[in-house]
Amino acid sequence: MQCKHTAVLCALIILCMFHPVYSCAEESKPILMDQGVDLPGGSVHFPTLTQFPDEKLSTQIQQSILAAGNIKSYLAALPVLNHEENKLDVSWRGFLQRDLLSIWFHASGDAVSNQPPHRWMSLSVDLSDGHTVQLNELFKDWTQTATFLTQYLTEQVSPSLSAHLQNTQIVPVPDMFYLSEAGITLLYPFDQLSTLADRSGAVTIDWGTLSPYLQLEPGSLLARSGLDAMVTLSESSAERLLHDATEGKLSGLPIQLGEPVQPLIDRYHLLVDPDLYDSGRMVLLDDALFRDIWLLTDKLSDSFENSVIQGIRMDRGCLWGISIGQTTLTDWRTVFGEPESSFSLDEEEAEASRLVPGTSDYYQAGPHQLRFHADDDGILRTIILQ
Repeated sequence: MQCKHTAVLCALIILCMFHPVYSCAEESKPILMDQGVDLPGGSVHFPTLTQFPDEKLSTQIQQSILAAGNIKSYLAALPVLNHEENKLDVSWRGFLQRDLLSIWFHASGDAVSNQPPHRWMSLSVDLSDGHTVQLNELFKDWTQTATFLTQYLTEQVSPSLSAHLQNTQIVPVPDMFYLSEAGITLLYPFDQLSTLADRSGAVTIDWGTLSPYLQLEPGSLLARSGLDAMVTLSESSAERLLHDATEGKLSGLPIQLGEPVQPLIDRYHLLVDPDLYDSGRMVLLDDALFRDIWLLTDKLSDSFENSVIQGIRMDRGCLWGISIGQTTLTDWRTVFGEPESSFSLDEEEAEASRLVPGTSDYYQAGPHQLRFHADDDGILRTIILQ
């Protein structure tokens, strides 16, 4: 039986290294497809890039994906594992847009020897030529950027994370990273930064925070991949953000209004116990993408069995140039126009909603409502979609 499994796995590896490439005569776009093997000892899943116009380059990129995720070693180890607990689990998430492919691998449980209990692997590729993207090529001046990142991680991120960590070395900046609409996610080795839940640490820094340092000139990777639009406040910002909000989503977040809460808790886990506000509960998930981003739901019972996402609250992030901590009330009204309604919150009213005193503007987005809340200085502090 073991030989049979091994033969199947070898065939799968060969298939993924030389997968068929579809004709692009009709301008079909490349897509990522999931491949995987599930056995009693665990599961190994990884992406394959299909419908790519250059067959030779496509094969090269696929080999890079397998190597970055250590997929061959995990697949080879899988047939001999037979543990009911601490099963091998290799999964991934990916971002593919224009000239950019970015993959974030997660691996935990029994695996190759001498590995920590939880580990990240990653790969970012410039699809124009297939080269592996290094973090420094995303910035105008890496020396200045590294200095800023060290200060930001130490002063802004570490204090809020330290209570949830066992290994707490948030600097130096790690080599591994993941790119998406949400920003740059720094992926740490387990022995440098890890959580009390035995997971390797990760920190997402939104594009708005990084905008002064980013290489955004025409022809740069971020410009060619369209991610420059995430930090550029323009006339189209309102259209794009309201389109997302109408569908019950905010760009870069893998959640949607009306979605059940419990499966998200099962997948990401809770970082802290839910907090209460005047209309329900605020849920903070244990994932880098959700740092300072809350799910809003009911408080009808202690469980989440029947709860759905009633709102999404962002206290950190950047959406189509609307950047928390930077954009002003005047800025967003210039592109969104006058709000449907606007209310000022004093200290008591703000505390009930877990907000700072200030002004909230409301904009209708189909069946949903988009709320921008500024502090008394007119600086955006919170975005809420309900």
